[in-house]
Amino acid sequence: MERFKLARAFTCTILIVIQSTSLLAQSSPAIKGTVTDQDNVPVCFSNVILKNLKDSTFVSGTTSDSTGMFDLEYEQPGKYFMAVSCIGFEPDSKIVEITETKPVIHSKPFRLKKKSFELREVKAIGQRLKAKQSMEKTTYFVNQNMHKASSSATDIIKHVPGIQVDLFRNVSLEGREDILILIDGVERSPGFLAKMDSRKVDKIEVNNRPGPEYRSNISGVINIVTVKEKQSGISGHLYGEIPGSKNEIYAMPNANLSYSAGKMTMYASYEGEFSYFDIEAKNKKWLFEDENHSFITSSQFVKQENQSHKFNLGFDYFFNDKNQLNILGFVNPYSNEHDGRLDVKKTANETNPEYWNYEKDDSDKNRGAGSSIYYRHHQKGKEFSAELSYYNYKGHNKTEYLNNSTGETHINDAKPIEDSFVGRIQFSLPIGSALSVSTGMESKIRLLSDEIWSSFNYREDVSAGFASLTRNGENLILKSGARLEHSQLKSGDNNTKKNWSLFPFASAQYNFTRKTSLRISYRRSILRPHIYHLNPNASQTDPFTQWQGNPALTPAFRDEVSMDFSFLINNNYISVGPFFSKTSEEIEILTTTDNDLQFVNTYQNPGTTDRMGIKLTASLSPIKSITFNPFLKIFNVHTTPNELATTNYIKSKNDLAWESGFSLSMLLKNDISISAMLKNNSKLPRIQNTRLADKLYFVSVEKEIYETLKVGITTAIPFQKEFTYQGHEITRLNFEEYAEDNIQMSDFPFWFKIKYTFKSGKKTNRIDRPDEFKNKRIKKGF
Repeated sequence: MERFKLARAFTCTILIVIQSTSLLAQSSPAIKGTVTDQDNVPVCFSNVILKNLKDSTFVSGTTSDSTGMFDLEYEQPGKYFMAVSCIGFEPDSKIVEITETKPVIHSKPFRLKKKSFELREVKAIGQRLKAKQSMEKTTYFVNQNMHKASSSATDIIKHVPGIQVDLFRNVSLEGREDILILIDGVERSPGFLAKMDSRKVDKIEVNNRPGPEYRSNISGVINIVTVKEKQSGISGHLYGEIPGSKNEIYAMPNANLSYSAGKMTMYASYEGEFSYFDIEAKNKKWLFEDENHSFITSSQFVKQENQSHKFNLGFDYFFNDKNQLNILGFVNPYSNEHDGRLDVKKTANETNPEYWNYEKDDSDKNRGAGSSIYYRHHQKGKEFSAELSYYNYKGHNKTEYLNNSTGETHINDAKPIEDSFVGRIQFSLPIGSALSVSTGMESKIRLLSDEIWSSFNYREDVSAGFASLTRNGENLILKSGARLEHSQLKSGDNNTKKNWSLFPFASAQYNFTRKTSLRISYRRSILRPHIYHLNPNASQTDPFTQWQGNPALTPAFRDEVSMDFSFLINNNYISVGPFFSKTSEEIEILTTTDNDLQFVNTYQNPGTTDRMGIKLTASLSPIKSITFNPFLKIFNVHTTPNELATTNYIKSKNDLAWESGFSLSMLLKNDISISAMLKNNSKLPRIQNTRLADKLYFVSVEKEIYETLKVGITTAIPFQKEFTYQGHEITRLNFEEYAEDNIQMSDFPFWFKIKYTFKSGKKTNRIDRPDEFKNKRIKKGF
């Protein structure tokens, strides 16, 4: 009851603030209105002008915002001519008569009719706006440079500041991977971007403070808005990569085929992944026990062999323009093996070293599969959607260590299973011209088990209700809401935990001018443990190191406050501002030692982490043919260990850290483009350890030969020879540890890529629908 009272009080407070600020929104006499299409969907960035009816002299002009709203200043009472135009729509106009001066005059909405036309040749003159900050997101507009330097949507998003994509298409936003990928507002998996033609991407919307309508474990949303087109008949593409070196075999081929006829569209796709690298994993441990000192080193020399094949099959059906249905299914067999040798050396008190040599044999077989059904109804700005989905994972992860001296064998064996069921409904509707509301419910059931470790049975039931209210003022925009979740966690036969959690959200944006704005936001989120965090099945990686999950883990909660000041200078976008985040009950590995010199690594909740700093993002074009997108975050990390951590001699930390990156694209003559990307972070302090990794960078050159054929070459980390993709260091009272995993590389690793697209037939519709099945794999290696 206390949670419900808190939620009600929070909502009432926000409503009072919303009403009280309405008098502050207008600073000068203006005509306020909205621009929508015939279905009452907002038409953003439409041109609105005001002229004197008597002599047609220009009075003022503006563009509608992302919600379709506009404000036009007027001089004095009289008769005026208003005209609205937007690409893809028939222009509209009306006569407005003002009899007395008022702070705000509300015009009847403009409803534009869509215009049908065929473009035979388009010539781009000038440059698009680089970016624009609105209430919930920052929109980055795709220009010709970005299109020419990209083969897929995955390549496109690399050019957005704050978004980072590694070699295996894992997408992160400002260093976090718990994000949603959306296509035209509906959820897709990151792999979907690889098979999406870059020429279909119009703009990219980045929301790093998602509202309550998004799941509570999401830290950011990337929405890709496509160029609207309709196609019937057969269409698709083929994309392949050819390694240029035997040392690094890397290929991410994919193919897509669709057939549309009438109200129906069927499509199938394939996503492949092949990577073979030589890896050297180094680990050093120092153990101090009274007068005894031990030094243990281990080195793994392995060949990473990753293979993945994902097959998707989908069906779209349009009952009419307002109702649509989608059915989607996929299956994904994959393996991730590290075969080679392990060398271990132990020295006690600098005398009589002992040696162990092992042959390591990995057997890794996994299969993910899922299906879903999705329905959507939309009419005049109102929308209802419903989804049911099911996901299943089954794996057999086995590693065998053969001692070359004794012939003894040690085997780590696990057979994890996961089943997940999700149901969701959501309503969205406008309330008048300034208010809009979104509400809905969601339920998820997750079942985890291990066929070998029979005592591990974990069930998680999460039910949620959410609502948000948005008010669009003249200069001030407010949004507030909350998400209320009830979770029930059952581990084993008798261990059941029930909990209510409230996730409030509030955000305010003030637009000083059309080019300058300030946004302040607060949200709370949750970080839930993964199956490998919870599975208690222990594994031994060398004679002195053990890893184990913890079914008693609790979720971590994160509270975040941020301020973003954004402005435009000569069409260049810059955003800067401070931020603060507090994560309680962090989920981290806690390393301890026992009397047998075992280093035991267990997932625990060892304390709290605070981050405070400043962030800078920008989208710049110093000259017409170059686009440069930098990102920089500098922050102080303060950790507070809890009783469990302090018992294990862990002290608080107070260190400075930073994350940075940039993307660069350059368009040359003859349809040749050059692109580059850099990701470079400092050491990242955690409660016990400190994470580290080398900088990662790519350079690509691409050439468009025909409209349907593109070829290119990419190099990654040239001339470095060895690349540390992950590592950590620990300093404690009784032991120290340093570890790094390195890829052994040639002087100039590179690979070729080629893409061919095809299409035929007339134009028809295609459903955009959610895809719950993101990459759920826990990968080892690079």
